[in-house]
Amino acid sequence: MRDAQSTVFQMKEEVLALCKRKGWGVDGVQNPQHVAVAMTVEMLELLEVFGKAREAGQEAFSPRQLAEAAEEMADVTMYGLQLAYTLNIDLARGISPQASDDTTPLAELKRLAGKGRGDCFAQAMLLAADSRFVAEVFQWMCPTEVSALQAGQCPQALAEIARAFEKLFRRMLQLADTLAIDLSGEVSRKISIVDRRVSLENDPVR
Repeated sequence: MRDAQSTVFQMKEEVLALCKRKGWGVDGVQNPQHVAVAMTVEMLELLEVFGKAREAGQEAFSPRQLAEAAEEMADVTMYGLQLAYTLNIDLARGISPQASDDTTPLAELKRLAGKGRGDCFAQAMLLAADSRFVAEVFQWMCPTEVSALQAGQCPQALAEIARAFEKLFRRMLQLADTLAIDLSGEVSRKISIVDRRVSLENDPVR
């Protein structure tokens, strides 16, 4: 899939299908609290790519660094898509009332998201802050509260998480646009890699 044709719904379905193939979670749906933590870990790995480039005084990524950043962005996005699917969050609607996860291609969502603030390093830092906030919302939830959230019984908490996720997704699209990364294509590529190298015996997020 590519950003010009792919929708968020299609990406959610692609990630869900991967989870089902690997036997992760219950029918592909994993514990959202654990997924939020895993997403934050992947975000730290993404920041590391940016940090090394900044420490080296680089103004632009090398092709290798750009490929590393794209892969880490795909990891963060995949966890985010799992959470959005589990909690029934329409990420596109948060960017524009006229947009929808079901019908709006990612390329159009990038346009609607607008340009990011500052250079790619500044954008990555803002993205990391958004990811951390999402994880903190889940931090003190007990299993009963997480189950209630999944069942749609905690509207206030769900609304807070949805707002944070919409903001995070907007920033991810802005960063992908700044770096000219085809986010949907990178997610599809990463799924192919995971399909090849991860077995059911490995310890998945649960």
